Amino acid sequence: MGFKKSWGKTILEGVVESVGSTTQARTSYLPSEILWGKRFEKLVHYKKENGQYNIDFCKFHNVYSVKTPSCSAKELDELRKAENVVARRCSILRVTRKGKIHSSSTSSNGENVQGKL
Repeated sequence: MGFKKSWGKTILEGVVESVGSTTQARTSYLPSEILWGKRFEKLVHYKKENGQYNIDFCKFHNVYSVKTPSCSAKELDELRKAENVVARRCSILRVTRKGKIHSSSTSSNGENVQGKL
């Protein structure tokens, strides 16, 4: 089995309260193991009646879908920048109180140009 170039590494670090020592757990994931647009179900529940936390390990592998872009953060940023450029170049229509429609757009040098339609 070959090692794939694209992979993710997760490092979990915490303190053991009873002795105050730091501990780490490290693992890596292949792209096929990463579930994009998913979240883990809540496992830990607090019960006010007895002041205890309960952990439901039956849900350990359960995930649910969340609204997530289908592209990377870099691609999303590039798309947003491109949309802003298009929005600046497009005409914006506005209606005056008298019901007349005016067109307002930005010229190539950045000045606002207005006119009646």
